Amino acid sequence: MTKTEDNMIELSVVCPYCGASDITQTHIGNKAGQPLHSDEIGPIDIDVNFFCNNCGRSWSHGEEDEIRQRVVQQRLEEKRQAQEQRRQEILSGGRFDPIRIEGSVDHPTVVLDRDLKRFEISGRSLPEDVMLFYTPIFEWLRYYQAVPLERTVFDFKLEYYNTSSSNRILDIMLLLEDIYNEGHDVLIRWHYPDDNEDLEERGEEYADLVKAPFEMVPYSLD
Repeated sequence: MTKTEDNMIELSVVCPYCGASDITQTHIGNKAGQPLHSDEIGPIDIDVNFFCNNCGRSWSHGEEDEIRQRVVQQRLEEKRQAQEQRRQEILSGGRFDPIRIEGSVDHPTVVLDRDLKRFEISGRSLPEDVMLFYTPIFEWLRYYQAVPLERTVFDFKLEYYNTSSSNRILDIMLLLEDIYNEGHDVLIRWHYPDDNEDLEERGEEYADLVKAPFEMVPYSLD
C-alpha cells in the first residue's frame, strides 16, 4: 500500500476469503462500481468497500487482516473436524486387523499390531516387487497415523536389505516422523549386530535423516 501525491491510497487487492483478484471497488456513498485487477490498480480513496466477484463476499478496507485470521481459524477447525470424522470411521471400520507376515529368505517378518502395541520389521528384505510388498504396510500405517497410540515404538531389526527396500524403510520412518510432529510420542529403534559396522552406519544415516526420537540398539549374535 502506497500514498500518492494527492493523499490517496494505492492498493493491491485480493479477496481475504478466497484469494481471488476479480474484485469490484465501491466508494462509500457511491453505488457505481469499478472493476479492479490486483496488478492494475490505480489510486483509490482509503474509505472504500470491496466485493469479490468470485465468492460473492464483501468487506471494507482495513478488515482484511481480521478476516484472514477468521478464515484461517475456520479452516483449522474444519480440518480438525475432518480428522476426527476420519478417526471414527477408521475405528469403526475394522481397519486395524493386525498385519503379520512370516519372514523368508527374500522378505522380512512384519508385525503391525495396534492392540498388542507391537510394530516390527525384521530379517531380510529383498522382495522381487518392493512396492507390491510394502504398499499394504504403508496403507495400514496411514490409517494408524489418524489414530495412533499414546506411545509408538517401532523396531527395525534387519539383517540385510537392498536399495529399493532401503528407500521404503526411510519412507516408513518419515511417516513415523509425521506422527511425532503431530504431537505424539514416537520412538524408532534400530537394532544391529554389535559386530556389523555396515548396519550400524546405516542406522546412523537414518537417524540423521529422520527428525524423530531414534535409538541405536546393538545386540550380540552369540
